[in-house]
Amino acid sequence: MTGVQRGLVFGLSCVVVGWQVWAMARPVAAQEHSGLQAAVAIEQAMVTAIGTAEKSVVSIARVASDGSGQRDDRELDLPLIQRPGFPQRMREINDPRDPEFVPKEFSAGVVIDAKGLILTAYHCVLKGDLHKVTTLNRKVFNTSIYAADPRSDLAVLKVDEGQKIADDDFVPIKFGDAKKLRKGQIVITLGNPFGIARDGQVSASWGIVSNLARKLGPKPAGEEPTLHQFGTLIQTDARLNWNTSGGALVNLKGEMVGLSTSLPAGAGFEQAAGYAIPIDDTFRRVVDTLKQGKAVEYGFLGISPGMIVRPEIANGRHGLVVDHVTPGGPASRAGLRGGELVTHIDGEPVYDFDDLRLLVGRFAAGATTSLTYERPESRQTQVVPIVLAKYRKQSMAKARDPIVSVE
Repeated sequence: MTGVQRGLVFGLSCVVVGWQVWAMARPVAAQEHSGLQAAVAIEQAMVTAIGTAEKSVVSIARVASDGSGQRDDRELDLPLIQRPGFPQRMREINDPRDPEFVPKEFSAGVVIDAKGLILTAYHCVLKGDLHKVTTLNRKVFNTSIYAADPRSDLAVLKVDEGQKIADDDFVPIKFGDAKKLRKGQIVITLGNPFGIARDGQVSASWGIVSNLARKLGPKPAGEEPTLHQFGTLIQTDARLNWNTSGGALVNLKGEMVGLSTSLPAGAGFEQAAGYAIPIDDTFRRVVDTLKQGKAVEYGFLGISPGMIVRPEIANGRHGLVVDHVTPGGPASRAGLRGGELVTHIDGEPVYDFDDLRLLVGRFAAGATTSLTYERPESRQTQVVPIVLAKYRKQSMAKARDPIVSVE
């Protein structure tokens, strides 16, 4: 083989090897490029969602009825002349934007009406106190409780009369549908962790939906349970620290799918768990009622249930055995009697007492639903329509009585 031929063969070999290397490397490079594009797309979706929703999220500072901030207890014990900063601090500080402002509590809220209605968590408000709201455009408004509902843990604040509201001060948030949420979906929290949003610039965090229909820890003895004790909450791994209650949990479209709550942190955890009240049909009904300044009514069935026996559970059956039927109540009028097995409410299966209370509690008083039960002697299934009566609260701490009575 001549030198020219050897050179030609060598050159062709290099071309072939080069093509093979390029062919092998191309998918990796393409994947890296595709992965970067996907990350940029997700990032842009988050930026857009936050920009859309944050205009509707406000910071809330709860203060004494005279509007003043609260001093450190040790400082209050000192004579005025011995307090740090005297005489510059002779007056109480009443502006949340002031670094020295110390309220009773910080939280967050979401705008639900351009006229100055703010939705927040019931456990963040207190009758008789003033609730100072700071908006994204750094304006501060005095608000008071307009309507509240302890059973749903929701409350609505309203801007006090005489304060001028500009068109861009209160932008109502757009509600999504929590029923469409699935585990693994990306969600964003907008709130006021540790009260840092003194200027109305709410903080954002993100994560995924970890679980659905989670239960809140039991309430102390003597306190009325909320619907969330029976299993309603969205669980997320997005960071939700103290003071995040009342903030928004939004999807990548910027729609609010939940109202964040940090209450589970009170059960002895070092950090607040990531939970939110889902925006479902019950949530919408409660909010629509509170926006009208009215009391929220819940359905009442009128039975005292017991547990199904264990052998029947092992055989795949579910439901609650009726121990007692309230005379003249909805269940009594529908023909139920003791010993029957309630298996479904509105077509939804009942497995335990919490299921029953939650399914019934989602309906308004006077609503008609269906009840499925089995006769003990024949085990024949009966489906009957039932008109729910009005649920009455049994106890409530006086300090947190709602503005409108639920009796």
